[in-house]
Amino acid sequence: MGRWSLKTGFPTFLDLNRPFPDHVRGDLPIQIQTMVKGFFNFMTSQRSIPFLVFLFQVIEPFGSALSSDWPGWRGANRDGVSREAEWMTDWPKSGPEILWRARVGMGFSSFAVESGRLFTMGHKDGIDMVHCLDAETGEGVWNFDYEAPIYERGAEGGPTATPTVHGDKVYTLSRTGLLLCLDRKSGEKIWERDLVNDFEVEIPHYGFACSPLADHGRLIVDAGKIVALDLESGNTIWETEAFKAGYSSPVPFEIGGQSYVANFNADSLKILKSESGDVVSSASWETSSEINVATPIIQEEKIFISSGFGMGCALYDASDPTNLVRLWRNHNMHTHFSNCVLWDGFIYGFDGHVTRDEGFLTCLDFETGETRWKDDQVRKGSLIIAGGHILALLETGELIVAKATPEGFQEESRSHILGGRCWTPPVLSDGKIYSRNVKGDLICLDVRQKDKVK
Repeated sequence: MGRWSLKTGFPTFLDLNRPFPDHVRGDLPIQIQTMVKGFFNFMTSQRSIPFLVFLFQVIEPFGSALSSDWPGWRGANRDGVSREAEWMTDWPKSGPEILWRARVGMGFSSFAVESGRLFTMGHKDGIDMVHCLDAETGEGVWNFDYEAPIYERGAEGGPTATPTVHGDKVYTLSRTGLLLCLDRKSGEKIWERDLVNDFEVEIPHYGFACSPLADHGRLIVDAGKIVALDLESGNTIWETEAFKAGYSSPVPFEIGGQSYVANFNADSLKILKSESGDVVSSASWETSSEINVATPIIQEEKIFISSGFGMGCALYDASDPTNLVRLWRNHNMHTHFSNCVLWDGFIYGFDGHVTRDEGFLTCLDFETGETRWKDDQVRKGSLIIAGGHILALLETGELIVAKATPEGFQEESRSHILGGRCWTPPVLSDGKIYSRNVKGDLICLDVRQKDKVK
């Protein structure tokens, strides 16, 4: 391969006076040779600057739209952080404008938003449904149905995993272990796997909840065994020995040029090589009910985990992935099933058991684990962070915006947008907030800055 030329912006192996090798040039009409040579000469001259500026202005809005996509559980980086900075955080008393509403069936599945389409899951009358909606209008594009039990355990039933969009495919997992690969545009089934039968594993007490991870050509799922399947065919690439499945989802990371996956299963944090599935290290984390739900947070070779049932939270040094070293552990954050988010060196999350009179919004110092603040008036919710603002949906259906700062809870806006029980984190994509309750009432709110609305 040739080096990249900073002077011209073209590979240095390319001779602009002879843009084609001899064996190719002889086969091309002289008109094409002349046209291409003229294009190269133009692009490397001062005359191209106005054209390049115009081209950037045309392409930039599309790049911004793509960067606002939310392709699956906790966003593009599985960290609960939206890359959108320009959205309306100061709402009128009536709340943001409602763009549309939809019914998607019972469940806790969150949203994937990709290229103007929204994907989620729900359940109705013995049928699980994978929905694809127009993200701007809420109109149905397609849905894929299959028979499934509602699987009510301790709360309302329905799917708990979130669809994963990767390329031209959508991947979903049901509570009973049906793993599907669907065509993103049409909803047609490409392949399926039955995790229970194919890998001889048991359904966890509350059903499978893992949102599939697409990573380096592999689809990685915590199925009791951690398994990797080929994204295109669904064929097994590797599988680990049997572990007890948690209700968390795997997160990819790289150290020293090597790809790894962090997986928080029922009794431990495990680090695996993404390519082979080899478990290189493990940190025991056993709760009284074998319930670990929160997705690990990874930042600068450090991994944060938290769970309820008296366990609390901890930070590990993973700079040597074969030797997890605990940096600290305390009881300042007990994540029941709502995930924390790391922003600018601080952890924000709901501390405490959601089904008790707990679950207070709390801020911790990531490096030390010390509590910076706790607000007992904001409780039992789920959150993401966008542009330095907390976007939290409380169990009661109140949607709150607050500054993500260690200086204390600083509310900016609040609106009651849904009834029923709301345990699913909201999603912000392309200036629109998507939220749902367990009954399947889905609402889309317009928080685009007015000068950004087309």
